[in-house]
Amino acid sequence: MWIQRDISDKLRHQISTRPTTLLTGARQTGKSSLLRKLLPEAEYVSLDRPALASEAESQPQAFLSSFSKQVIIDEVQYAPSLFRALKILIDENRQEYGRWILTGSQLFSLMQGVSESLAGRISILNLDTLTATELRKANILSKNFQWIGGYPEIWSQPQLDQGQFFNDYIATYLQRDLRQLIAVDDLRVFDHFLRMLALRAGSLINLSEIGRDIGMTGTTVKKWLAALEASHLISIVEPWYVNHNNRMIKTPKIFFKDQGLLCQILGIRDEVAWLSSPLKGHLYENFVFCEIQKTLNITGSLRKVFFWRDKDNREVDFLIENGPSLTLIEAKCAENPVLPMAGIEHIAKTFASKYQMRKVIACSVDSDRIVKNGTYELWNPMRSELVGV
Repeated sequence: MWIQRDISDKLRHQISTRPTTLLTGARQTGKSSLLRKLLPEAEYVSLDRPALASEAESQPQAFLSSFSKQVIIDEVQYAPSLFRALKILIDENRQEYGRWILTGSQLFSLMQGVSESLAGRISILNLDTLTATELRKANILSKNFQWIGGYPEIWSQPQLDQGQFFNDYIATYLQRDLRQLIAVDDLRVFDHFLRMLALRAGSLINLSEIGRDIGMTGTTVKKWLAALEASHLISIVEPWYVNHNNRMIKTPKIFFKDQGLLCQILGIRDEVAWLSSPLKGHLYENFVFCEIQKTLNITGSLRKVFFWRDKDNREVDFLIENGPSLTLIEAKCAENPVLPMAGIEHIAKTFASKYQMRKVIACSVDSDRIVKNGTYELWNPMRSELVGV
């Protein structure tokens, strides 16, 4: 079953107007499937195969010259020498658009190669896992999306064992991608580290505390976090502040980029476990973050998601700054959250002269559209898309 991706039109446009296009994203988000669907006549090669990766790395010019037409090169980070060879070929015919299509799942090594060799010659897009909106359009969205997440294979193959899918996914990541990024002597310790992060999803990051829990230094924890972020598995969300006020919390938060992966690590695999989890509030916050961030990526927005908290424990889960406008979003898993929200009201009052305020409560309101409740908008991510951010 094919599920239409909302980024498709933007991806087609970028391919047609740039010499090369790079589609990034975690493994199994559907990068190669989407490109092969959009470009059925293109040649395709995957550098996941070690022999091909070795050939491309050792003889990059010969490897690229073997393709006579448009080509999709999957997992290009395994042959970083290709970037410099691509620069030479592109510069020989700068007006040939859409010839070289690349994918990759390790952000750090990809961006290093791009910045050194392909700056100004490449368009970069990110493909996340499926959104609630994409599944609604395909008429297959169900409430279990909140705990099984959006990996396309889970939704396109209803008979798939979801638990086995995630176990295999994590094992593959630990055995291959992780060791490409950092040296980890004991994968069991890193597996424990993943669980410690999952327990803290939507919370402030305390490197020393996590290090104590797993018996590692804060420096090691920082490196491991960077590896997960480079693999598109987590996002680090920074606090928002317009000045260096000593009363503001400046520690970032951590979120998982797919809700299903987070819930799998925590052992939440059905509605009973979801509803009874003592972490449900943080899990719902992570779910809301995923839907906001995916929307920004699909639209190609350069705006970032922040959070805000002060030392009086007033907070706003998410903030998005757009010129003179500030969107304030609070995630509450209840259908009828108690209003007003102290954090939102504090920011709205403090910065009323500088920003136009949009106040949004993400909740389980029974509506397929955003509804107004006084000065607040009530938004159910399962039923509608948050537009205008």
